[in-house]
Amino acid sequence: MVTGEAAALHGGHDRPAGHGMEIVPLDDPGCATVMRESAARRPQPWNENVGDAGD
Repeated sequence: MVTGEAAALHGGHDRPAGHGMEIVPLDDPGCATVMRESAARRPQPWNENVGDAGD
């Protein structure tokens, strides 16, 4: 599985990796910026659906 970045959704890769799926995080700066901006712009739905990355 290829992901654009892994910082905003850390921990979300455990389940597919546990089933033998290889995880390839691209760590794309643009993707990371979009994720951070989305969380900052709408924190309530972000935390309800994704969770606080600081947890």
